[in-house]
Amino acid sequence: MTSPSPSGSSGSSDSPVTAGTSHGKKLTADEANVVIETKLKFNPGLNTFFMDAFREAVKHYAHANGVEYSDAVVQERTHQLGDKLAMEYFVRGVDCEQLGKFLSAGKLMTNHLVKNVISICNGRPMPL
Repeated sequence: MTSPSPSGSSGSSDSPVTAGTSHGKKLTADEANVVIETKLKFNPGLNTFFMDAFREAVKHYAHANGVEYSDAVVQERTHQLGDKLAMEYFVRGVDCEQLGKFLSAGKLMTNHLVKNVISICNGRPMPL
């Protein structure tokens, strides 16, 4: 399985975040759009540090749970939601059911850091 891999190309934006579109395009089969709103204050000077730390934590969590992690399948961007840091991931070649389980378990483990997770896989909202 290829699951979320918050690595790959990254960018930063303070534009509104709308889960479900991939840079203005409709998601195709086996694609997911995940927006993670953190409890961290948006800080342009520290956002890269936060993103790198979050990426490493996801890699470790994936490895510990036997999830294949591939940098080649994910694009990431940072956003500002109010005064908070949000990370948006576009994941290709994903199994929606396994992604949902991965995100739900990860969200429970990081509720001190993660405020909200919105995920759309293959065009369908995923309740977490």
